[in-house]
Amino acid sequence: TDVDNYVGTGGLIGKTLGNVKMLGCHVSGTVYSAAGRATGGLVGYWSVAAGEGDIDSCWTDATVTSVNDCTGGLVGWFAGGVFRNNWAENASVDCGLKASGTYSYCGGLIGHSSTSIDLSDCHFVGSIKGKGTIIGGVIGQATNGIRIQRCWFDGSITGGSYIGGILSRTGNKEGYLLSDCYSRGSIDGTTYLGGLVADTYAGNTIRNCWSGCSVNGTYGLGGLIARASNASGSAVLMGGQNFNITVEGCIAWNNSISTKTSGGENPETHYPCAPVVGYTAEKNTLKNCWRRPDMYFNYFSKPDYNVLYDQDDVDADHPLYRKWTDKYYFSYNGKASSAGETVSATAKRIGWDESVWDLSGSEPRLR
Repeated sequence: TDVDNYVGTGGLIGKTLGNVKMLGCHVSGTVYSAAGRATGGLVGYWSVAAGEGDIDSCWTDATVTSVNDCTGGLVGWFAGGVFRNNWAENASVDCGLKASGTYSYCGGLIGHSSTSIDLSDCHFVGSIKGKGTIIGGVIGQATNGIRIQRCWFDGSITGGSYIGGILSRTGNKEGYLLSDCYSRGSIDGTTYLGGLVADTYAGNTIRNCWSGCSVNGTYGLGGLIARASNASGSAVLMGGQNFNITVEGCIAWNNSISTKTSGGENPETHYPCAPVVGYTAEKNTLKNCWRRPDMYFNYFSKPDYNVLYDQDDVDADHPLYRKWTDKYYFSYNGKASSAGETVSATAKRIGWDESVWDLSGSEPRLR
């Protein structure tokens, strides 16, 4: 990528191109960019060699606004180094569009990451608005591999398509891990909206996470994951497929999942929706996943389809059971928790690690 195309606007640093370490930094107030890509509350464009850069224990309560893409509450464009123990609270991020397309690449903490990244012990509390696509509550898009651990989001996200409560998407990159994360609040957009993740790729794993986000869009919605099907696979081809995607030990505690389409979506001609995974493949690994028993689910034009039913664990030897057989209906509901059971009680019952999670309240919190 030509770095000069990224103007780099940041509350402390516009652009880095070498050895930089940031520890315990704070930005308040307003960060605004009227032109150019890569805007962040802390750093606009962050590029360092492996082992030469850390962003650690930094935070913001700023308002970050850009008319262009690659916008983050802390970093607009991230390329290399360590990102841990960072957060934004009482913050807002307002993302514009890439000049040549519909992409926002927008995140509560990081807008876009172009290198492999380990993102741990981070959170965002506030509001995010994107004019285009690819928006995440913690990070927008990571194109070269990502591991997200012990991160959370609490707030509202509004925008177009590919919105995730933690992460939007990874691009065509295998092998990311999302573990011990959660999201709360609301997501409002158009297509491919997930309480945790909008879009996954082959070989990805999501484990021991929960979402309490309400999800409101048009089609391709998921309480946890909107699409778990190789990021580009056609719904027509999901039968018999296994993209080695694992969703395990996760809990969909969304208050509501609903479509904006008048009269509801037609399952015979359009994409599905479900509490756990909206749109998946028949032989992905989907196991020990649960949903809120009193979830408001209003998506399909056929009323019977909006009555959620339990589905057993799925893997290559135990393909997805589908009560309905419409062409596009490859979705996963998981199983309903018992009436009156809290999400913490569900997490304890399925064996979440209490050295990581505080399960003493009604909702799990990270320690």
